[in-house]
This record gives sequence, C-alpha cells and structure tokens, in this order.
Amino acid sequence: MSETPPPRRPLATFLRATPAAPSLIPTPVVPAADAPLHAPPVPAGALVPAPL
Repeated sequence: MSETPPPRRPLATFLRATPAAPSLIPTPVVPAADAPLHAPPVPAGALVPAPL
C-alpha cells in the first residue's frame, strides 16, 4: 500500500464548479416551445381590410 489516496475535496467545491460547465454550452432553441408565442399563419384569403 505505497499509493497515497487522492486528497478529499469538500462537496462545496464540486457544487461551486458544477453550474459553470453547462453555461458554456449554448442552449438550442426548441421550436415546439417557441410556437405558442407566435400567431398561427393566416391564409391570404382570410384577411379582412381594416375599415377606414
């Protein structure tokens, strides 16, 4: 048993370092989540001119 065990790091070190990693990866935009924010396309024949 000549090998020395690796030094134990406190859990707080891992908790502090973990949130930094995912922020480097850009989050892809999901079209399904974006769809409700936009109005559905209206056919050209359904458009009614505004009264003047």
